Amino acid sequence: MKLSKNTWIWRTSMSLFIHQRIHPLKPVIDQWLLDDLKAPRKQRHTAKRVFEKLQDEYPQMLEVKLRTVQYYVSQKKKEFFH
Repeated sequence: MKLSKNTWIWRTSMSLFIHQRIHPLKPVIDQWLLDDLKAPRKQRHTAKRVFEKLQDEYPQMLEVKLRTVQYYVSQKKKEFFH
């Protein structure tokens, strides 16, 4: 599939917009993942569990879908755990 310049610009700008929407929650997610460093491996947060916890504790601030949280958690886990 060949992308036109307009399609690429739209996808890039949309991606930046979505990541700005998760920005206020990044410190909270980062703290949970840092706390996981002290926990046994089986008790660490999964991306799905992080999303569910955000829904419970910060419903008014959560403006992104599960996939965005999964992407962010994946990046941070690579940074923290490897």
